[in-house]
Amino acid sequence: MAKVIHHLFTDEEKARRKAQDRMASDFAVLASEKDIDSISVETVILKAEVSRGTFYKCFQGLTSLSQLTAKRLTNDTFSHVKATVQPHSDIAILVATKTRLAIRLLVGVPTLAKIILKIKWPTHDTELKILHDIKVDVEEGVKQGRFSDMPSSIGVNLIFNTLRTTIHEMILETCPVDFENQAIYQMLLGLGVDAESALKISETPVSELPPLPSKGIVGKVLRLVAGKQRY
Repeated sequence: MAKVIHHLFTDEEKARRKAQDRMASDFAVLASEKDIDSISVETVILKAEVSRGTFYKCFQGLTSLSQLTAKRLTNDTFSHVKATVQPHSDIAILVATKTRLAIRLLVGVPTLAKIILKIKWPTHDTELKILHDIKVDVEEGVKQGRFSDMPSSIGVNLIFNTLRTTIHEMILETCPVDFENQAIYQMLLGLGVDAESALKISETPVSELPPLPSKGIVGKVLRLVAGKQRY
């Protein structure tokens, strides 16, 4: 058994971050094994082999732990999507492609989706990289005249909420088969894209999905999910 991390740290900040990383990673593992809402502080402590004092030194409770875990999964996943999407001169097509690929990837791995959907909204967390990336895209769309002249915060809300709502509905398997297309279409209309262009873009097939990261917290969860599927 690994040595239990004690809450009396010698190098306070470094040890705290190390313990946070460990518990966030193990929380993601637990979420792949059982219902997220059934996970208790005691379960996390036993899994991560940390003391109760360490847990509360790092987190206020399970909500703050789930938020950190969701944020890290989100950053890893969407940074990967951003890196795999080819640049396009039409910002509307670029935004639609990024959004669609993110939806497809997460709907394909419901475990990841359910953790990421735990992110509270609205949020202004500066460590949530996707919000900055969306803001840049919205500002470029306004600059190009492709999107309506709007505060970037409105565009960010619209795109991020489209992601959240579409993923949530699609993992429940209660939505129409063209729900994704409808969601992208409505998102583009909301951004100010004309109806004809929005319809055409929303119905254009996307390229093959890129593989999800094999390393980090996302990779760890995916290996567990893949292992379950083999048996």
